[in-house]
Amino acid sequence: MRMQRLRFLKFYSSRYYKGKKENDKVQIREEFEELPDELRYLHWHRYPLKSLPSKFNPENLVDLQMHHSNVEHLWNENQYNLEKLRRIDLRHSQHLTEIPNLSGASNLQTIVLNGCSRITKFPKISWNIKELRLSQTVIEEVPSAAIECLNQLVSLELNDCIRLKNLPSNIRNLTSLMELSLQGCSSITQFPDISASVNSLSLGETAVEEVPSSIERLTNLSYLSLEKCMRLRRVSDSIFKLKSLAYVLLSGCSKLNDLPEVLETEGKLRWLYLDRTAIESLPNNICNLKSLSSLDLSGCFGVDKMLEDLPLSSSSGLFSLKELNLCKCNLSTLPSDLSCLSFLESLNVSGNNFESLSLEPFSCLTRLNISHCKRLQSVQEFPVLSRLLDLQAHHCISLETLPTSDLVFTGNWNSQHIFIYYNCLKLDANARVNIMANAQLRIQVMATKAHGTASLEDYLEDNIEGYSVSFCFPGNEIPEWFRHQRRGSAVVIKLPPDWCSTKFLGFALLCCSCIRGL
Repeated sequence: MRMQRLRFLKFYSSRYYKGKKENDKVQIREEFEELPDELRYLHWHRYPLKSLPSKFNPENLVDLQMHHSNVEHLWNENQYNLEKLRRIDLRHSQHLTEIPNLSGASNLQTIVLNGCSRITKFPKISWNIKELRLSQTVIEEVPSAAIECLNQLVSLELNDCIRLKNLPSNIRNLTSLMELSLQGCSSITQFPDISASVNSLSLGETAVEEVPSSIERLTNLSYLSLEKCMRLRRVSDSIFKLKSLAYVLLSGCSKLNDLPEVLETEGKLRWLYLDRTAIESLPNNICNLKSLSSLDLSGCFGVDKMLEDLPLSSSSGLFSLKELNLCKCNLSTLPSDLSCLSFLESLNVSGNNFESLSLEPFSCLTRLNISHCKRLQSVQEFPVLSRLLDLQAHHCISLETLPTSDLVFTGNWNSQHIFIYYNCLKLDANARVNIMANAQLRIQVMATKAHGTASLEDYLEDNIEGYSVSFCFPGNEIPEWFRHQRRGSAVVIKLPPDWCSTKFLGFALLCCSCIRGL
């Protein structure tokens, strides 16, 4: 209270949690009445009182952030001059019932009230607001009169506002609006009529039943999410006329059984997620989507026929496809036509019914997931092993054999190598030897690559997470090339005096656990 010239005050914890009082390291008395009037920046996680001090004048305040606070109101309805105020962030302040009239805060650009579950009314705010986040509040309407002047608004977030039923028609006049998110607004039944300026629209878990033809007005739309719209039955073919559209997420739309024809082929569509839908066939001209890089069909039954009916070929328009997800599609074999997609970099076929699998055609794979293929007994051919950086094969409980592949260093190594064979308890001795040889060579090549850098500082700067090789597979023996070994939960290694020189890169660590009865 004696720091009258204090301008910056921050009590912050990177690990604050709601309801855990033991994490509150800053305690203040109830008679706390003052903060310096010169304060510009106030950031106080879990602020414990019901309001700001009664004698505090916020006229110099620029930035106010009090996440997970106990405030019920900020200050009395005095007509303070709030022209300096730029940002208010009170997210997860669950006792907050309202915020003061901010219509006079002409420079206020950001308000975040996410998780303020007692806020029932749309705030009174200035025309100059750019970012308004009201997710998980209980507002029932966005008043037409309140929104008509918000011609600078760029981002409006109303996720999980379960009492919100409609948006006012004049939201279409907000020509600066670029991001609208209504995720989880389960009472919203109509596709919103919004400005063509919007480039990101999230309607997941709403009650929308149709994507109308009027969507073709949204010429700037790049991202469209309709995830888990359980009532969605129809998507207009106008959706593929949008040349800016890059991401379409229809995951979990369980009543959607038809995808419209692709009327335009010059668009930028990159991600198409159709997982867990009822779609039975794909339009043939989907192959003309020249920019499509990620296709998710996981959880869709009849995928084998769906893909066989497509005119796939090495010259197919899907030559940009890099990621294909066929998880849990009830497949017993891979569709033969997939062999022409040799340029795939990521393939997920987990949770299927394969007994044997050959992956030789997919020579560009860097990520492969065959986890939970419980009938899989053998993998006959891997893709080019030196390219593979992430292999997930956990819970392949019948897997016995893996191919013998010579690993040749190609010079193109990523920073993270992960190979997981967890709970593959039937792997034979040859498979385990091959896995360990693969691990040893990758560690050696990784160390060689790191050793070739100019300095340890350069190495760490280029690779913030550091190079790493991780393998997990069943076994109970430690190879001899791990020189420091002992039973128990700890090992002591004596480092040489010059261990901190640039030649020291790290450790190769192996933990072996043998549990009887498994």
